[in-house]
Amino acid sequence: MNFKKYLAVLGMVLGLAACGGGGGSAGTPLNNSGGSTSGSSSNGNVQTTSVGTISIDLVNGSGISTNSISAVEIAQVKVIVKDSAGVLVSGTVVSFSESGVGLLKFAPSAKTAMTNSAGLAAIELRALDQTQVGATTVSATASVGSQTISVTKTLEITNAPATGGVVVDPQTLASSINFISTDPADKSIVLQGAGGNGRTETGILSFRVVDKNGTPVKGAVVDFVVNPSVDVTLNISQGTTDADGLVLTSVSSKTVPTSVVVKATVKNTSVSTQSDQLKVTTGLGVQTGFEILPLVYNLDGALSGDTTDITARVVDANSNPVADGVPIVFVATGGKIGTSAAGGCNTVNGKCTVPFEVQDPRPANGIVTITGSAKVGATTTLLRQINIHMSSAPLGIFEPASGVPASPLLSPLPVTLTSCAKKNKPYMVANLLGYSVPSGSAVAVANDLATGFSASISSGAVLDVGNFAPSAFDLLLDPSGANNPACNDTGIDTVNATVVMTVNAPQSKREVKVPLTVRYPAGNLFLLQSGSANTPASVTLSACSFETTSIQAIGSDNLTLPAGSTFTVASSDSSASVGISTVAPNMIDPTASTNVSNTLLLPSNNASRQSLWLRIRAPSGGVAPCTTAGKLVNHSFNVSVNVNIAGRINTQTIAVTYPGN
Repeated sequence: MNFKKYLAVLGMVLGLAACGGGGGSAGTPLNNSGGSTSGSSSNGNVQTTSVGTISIDLVNGSGISTNSISAVEIAQVKVIVKDSAGVLVSGTVVSFSESGVGLLKFAPSAKTAMTNSAGLAAIELRALDQTQVGATTVSATASVGSQTISVTKTLEITNAPATGGVVVDPQTLASSINFISTDPADKSIVLQGAGGNGRTETGILSFRVVDKNGTPVKGAVVDFVVNPSVDVTLNISQGTTDADGLVLTSVSSKTVPTSVVVKATVKNTSVSTQSDQLKVTTGLGVQTGFEILPLVYNLDGALSGDTTDITARVVDANSNPVADGVPIVFVATGGKIGTSAAGGCNTVNGKCTVPFEVQDPRPANGIVTITGSAKVGATTTLLRQINIHMSSAPLGIFEPASGVPASPLLSPLPVTLTSCAKKNKPYMVANLLGYSVPSGSAVAVANDLATGFSASISSGAVLDVGNFAPSAFDLLLDPSGANNPACNDTGIDTVNATVVMTVNAPQSKREVKVPLTVRYPAGNLFLLQSGSANTPASVTLSACSFETTSIQAIGSDNLTLPAGSTFTVASSDSSASVGISTVAPNMIDPTASTNVSNTLLLPSNNASRQSLWLRIRAPSGGVAPCTTAGKLVNHSFNVSVNVNIAGRINTQTIAVTYPGN
């Protein structure tokens, strides 16, 4: 081949390549990507392969080709499919999808359409949410022959629709402004100087400007006003909406608790709204508002692991709880406080709690000092101390005493009752060091089954007191139910009953029983004929002078007449004379009136059967004087024999008969 022919052939090859031979457009490189066969090419919104061509376009509601639509428009995506010969392909299915961020909604929802005789397939789309704007991509895929061809179209969702090709002024477009949110979400900020971890002194408020269709308006200028303005700082007085129609302002606290609202107005319009209330509360904790308290003051030191909760509470100068997250640190002089994770806690709603447990070290007196502290601000530390008690000393019941620790500790002394009335007797329960017993301890009492004497706890209880003083209680003694022997207000003797008081610490199951002796009056005076078991119902006088009658005095229920008891006698007739003596009749001059006394003090020794002699003279005057002359009839009067034992007077009556007219 000569050189001229070679140039001619080369020119023809280059000419064919410039004309896009093989279905490609001029100057488009060939590639095998996207599943297309060799020879595919792309030119903007057209995809060409060796088997055909697919093109895509976006058409707005006016039928105009566009690259953007507003958030309220309905547009169409149109696709035309041709085969390799350029013939329109009908009856093929075109599938549509969005490969962007999810801004679109398709109709029909199946996202498919079939080409008509003009090779055209169309589907509607619109913004998925009128408040969401941005850019995205639509893809269309169709089958031509044995291969699939895909094409893409990028588009933008805007919030400022064009009118006649001119963008409307956002201030004019704005139809309403809505309050959206507050950050923090609880709509509360802390006072100036109280900010920190989880606590903010500034609140951010969000508003959205929308048009009449509810579509966000971009570029609208919004003015802000806060009320009341004197107690807070409005940081942003004017702002411009973004592509989502959002505009922000912020408010910072000062030192005064208050509630504020922010009014937002679209500039140069009457379109406005106001925020929800933003609370400005919760300053730094103050010493006067810091306390630590135990759930229980008195633990059982004899039981390792006995536990209580220690709670710290913190408020600011306005008695508002401090913001969450204030650290409280605890230390103690005994036992164990806190957990392995932390020896303290962080406040929630102004308080937090740590556990305290009984264990070594145990102070000798059982009193443990717990210190709680909280650092507020840069230089201030709040500090509180409390004491709790965890002694393991033995428990007991004692006579009342004063002081902490109480002293002296006296075991309950015997109680003597002078009547059958109920009586309250005070006692106290304490440990042997004079301090309080563990919380939850109980005091009980058991009756005397032998005598039927009863007792009960009438008032007071084992309280959980923070000064660790013994707990007082009243024991109600009730002799009225005693039956062996029965209580008698005028009893000739006293009977011993024993009731048992018990104090019980349930945690360590310690129990102490304390017996109490109670004496109560019982028994009656019986007068018997000498050497007989019969009571002398009457005495008969045969003369009008003194006569002596021998009797014996005994007590009922085998009770004795105590030493120092005093007998007295009295007559129901003042003209009669009566006396009583322990002297035998042969030692008394029957005519000596000086030997007649109506009072007799018993010997010093107790007597179970006391011999007595009554000296009685019948009435010498009055309405029925004694006489032994004339026609005689019997007259009578009564002699009362009384015995006085420690103020209790027991009486027996004897009828006396004498002669008269």
